[in-house]
Amino acid sequence: MRVTILDSDKRNIKNLSDFIREKYPKWIVNAYPTTFELATAVYDKFKGDVELVMVHVDADSSIELARDLQEQFPQIRVIFYSETTECAEKIFMAVPTFFLHLPFHEENIAIALERVRVKCEESLGKTFTIHSHGRKQKIRFSAIRYMESLGRKMLLYTDDGSFETYMTVREAISKLPPQFIQCHRSYIINSDKIEKYSTDGVLLVGMMHVPISRSFQKKLRKILS
Repeated sequence: MRVTILDSDKRNIKNLSDFIREKYPKWIVNAYPTTFELATAVYDKFKGDVELVMVHVDADSSIELARDLQEQFPQIRVIFYSETTECAEKIFMAVPTFFLHLPFHEENIAIALERVRVKCEESLGKTFTIHSHGRKQKIRFSAIRYMESLGRKMLLYTDDGSFETYMTVREAISKLPPQFIQCHRSYIINSDKIEKYSTDGVLLVGMMHVPISRSFQKKLRKILS
């Protein structure tokens, strides 16, 4: 798991970094003193592949950055911390997982990090992680309607729009839960989204029609029955 810290105070950075590395040795910790440097790292260097951002609230711009990052990368969790609670109302412009009051108390840091760890592990079982246009995307399994293979590309059609990645049908099937069924050499459908079935295809939520090849008809009928 990757953690990025936004703080210009070296003592805060050291305290957090040392605590995180001791408690979770496999976590990767990076710290940045300005919103510009952190944003550049998350967008350009890590391509959104960040699970936790810890933000020292010393200006409204730090809260705005956290909110913008969450809009672009919904998997990112945010922990805010500050010397005062006057910022409490403003931090809810974003969706914080926790708020820490300075000076740090190790038991509170531990609680905050454990909450993030649990939420991340829960989301892993409910989401499909892809890299699309250079960015990491986590898509809810429940939102996927069907997937279409076009050469080396895989198109995902979801309740929230379409996404493109590089993946084979075999690779996708190995990562998907049982409700996903291959119905054609180029198509995978979410059986929870089926509204109507016939021998030539299935009608999915949103009036999407997906073909069924003859070789998959028997298997599909058996699963759906």
